[in-house]
Amino acid sequence: MTEKLAISPLLRVLTGKREPVPPIWLMRQAGRYLPEYRAIRKEAKGFLDLCFDPKLAAELTLQPIRRFGFDAAILFSDILVVPYALGQSVRFAEGEGPRLDALADPSALTRLRPRLDHNILAPVYDAIARVRQHLPPAVAQACPAAGRITLRQLATHTSGLPRLPRNLVPLALRHPADPYAGYSTEHLYRALRKARNPAPAAYLYSNYGFGLLGHLLSHTAGRPYAELLAQRVTGPLGLTETMIGVPDGHAAATGHRRGRPTARWHQDALAGAGALSSTAADLARFLSASLHPEATPFRPAIEAIQRPAGSQQTGLGWHICSPAGRPVLWHNGATGGFSAMLALDRAAGCAIGAVATSAPARHQPLDTAVLTALTELTRPVPVPGS
Repeated sequence: MTEKLAISPLLRVLTGKREPVPPIWLMRQAGRYLPEYRAIRKEAKGFLDLCFDPKLAAELTLQPIRRFGFDAAILFSDILVVPYALGQSVRFAEGEGPRLDALADPSALTRLRPRLDHNILAPVYDAIARVRQHLPPAVAQACPAAGRITLRQLATHTSGLPRLPRNLVPLALRHPADPYAGYSTEHLYRALRKARNPAPAAYLYSNYGFGLLGHLLSHTAGRPYAELLAQRVTGPLGLTETMIGVPDGHAAATGHRRGRPTARWHQDALAGAGALSSTAADLARFLSASLHPEATPFRPAIEAIQRPAGSQQTGLGWHICSPAGRPVLWHNGATGGFSAMLALDRAAGCAIGAVATSAPARHQPLDTAVLTALTELTRPVPVPGS
């Protein structure tokens, strides 16, 4: 399905249309007053070094967008990169500005290249690509508030987004047996455009936010979410039976709701919120990798997602509790006919996973049973006479 991109207020004005509220854009020079800009500038070798560093140039371009949600921004660069790419000597004197060697007579022009050297400008093009990939165009153009939400906030449920997008409800009412089916990327963008000024907040569990996170990572990588997950996570960890859909050679389990069989859910645009199917063997492999990250190719990443995010009792995706005085990582999940719960105690070297072919009960007995069992298994055994 082709995304229908909303046109930003700035682009509408540039085509001659009048806007009730004039669009705002920010010149690159105005960004110099931001403390985050000054911190990066202080560490940089020189101005041209910043212009030709795609990662830093993109970061400096996006800083005012994140902070203020403007309608547009100029790429962090300079017009003088053009004569530089033509072979002209360009330098920036500290406290003075740009300096170019004079072309004393017309013959001096012959020493310049007749055409731009695009290899020299490649870092600038890379910076442009990085800025464009930061958010899907429909979101970046039409939802200034989206600039205030970070990927980390989505991963820790602190983005301020609600548990579910508002425009999912009509679809769910029409198809209660498969409520996420048909929820497209355009639905996702439209919900974000109409979100009531989402901003960093205290913990608020959000399937919407996590689904958006999966979509943004997929969009930035330029690959479908299922392929990206297989390439970056499940493949390297050997989780060959974990994927969107049912693994080859396995019969699909039948879910139940109130004792009756129910159909499987399809997450579509919100796949990041819980579209994976797996097997008991793969869940055991995943828990083993989480207990012993040093035995995997992803030790830094696994340890990073398990650390508490600031004062929140969450990691990046994990929840954290301490039923026996030690941190326990856990996460549950449920669809209309299935429920699951994983918990692990790295200090004790113990983990438990449980799945059920029934929708969760109101008081979530599966979660309680798993945490209770983990606490019992890791309880110190008293030694007689000690």
